[in-house]
Amino acid sequence: MNDMNDSQQRQQSAPRAERIDLTARQSDAVAGQRVGVIGSLVGSDLNVNLVRLEPNEVLAAHTNTEVDVLLVGIGGAGVVALDDGDEPLDAGSAVYVPKTLRRSIRAGSQGIVYLTCHRRRGGLMPAPRKSI
Repeated sequence: MNDMNDSQQRQQSAPRAERIDLTARQSDAVAGQRVGVIGSLVGSDLNVNLVRLEPNEVLAAHTNTEVDVLLVGIGGAGVVALDDGDEPLDAGSAVYVPKTLRRSIRAGSQGIVYLTCHRRRGGLMPAPRKSI
């Protein structure tokens, strides 16, 4: 009986794959007019956030000093404004942002949905604001 309990405990604590339906999350957020982080996956050493910005919305400039970040375009389009120039971000493209590089994200006229992927850390999500 102890063997069975040990086996059950190992199964309960074993890592498992998780799936995020990006299309469904995006559709739900649009229907509910939700912006900002609309989905997250937090692993033992990975953070993934699905973020939605409305048309012309701007995520204020900030500097991440802890981790490199990969931004992956899912829907719409926008621009990642970096210290060393602007990078377009749209569905099917990705922008790698090394730590310590200041960035802001500006949604285009249709808005933007993108993933942020980085090593797990304590986080602070900058608040989006309307462009001026």
